[in-house]
Amino acid sequence: MIGTRSLLFQLTMMGEDSGRSDIMKREIEYIRNFLKVNVFGGTIKSETGRVITGLLSGLRSQVTLINLGGNVISFFRDVFQGFEENFMRTVTKLNTDIEAKTLS
Repeated sequence: MIGTRSLLFQLTMMGEDSGRSDIMKREIEYIRNFLKVNVFGGTIKSETGRVITGLLSGLRSQVTLINLGGNVISFFRDVFQGFEENFMRTVTKLNTDIEAKTLS
C-alpha cells in the first residue's frame, strides 16, 4: 500500500507541475477504483445500480429455474439415463454378489 500511496502522490504532483491535472485526476480515480474493487472487495456501483442489480438477480434466478426445470428434452434424457445407470448397477451387483452358501 505504501507503493500505491507514493504512486498516487507522484501522479498528483505531476499533474500540478505539468498543468495536466485533469488527466492525472482521471488516472488517480481509476487507480482508486481498481484498488477499491480488486484489493478491498468493494463496489463502485451507485445506489441505483445496486437496486437494479438486486431486482434483476431475482428475475435471473427465476429464468434459470425455468430453463433448467422446464426443459422437457433434458427431463426425459435424465430420467432414462438414471434408469439405465441404476439398472446396470443392479445387474452388476446381482451377478457379482457372492454368498458363502453358493460356494459350498
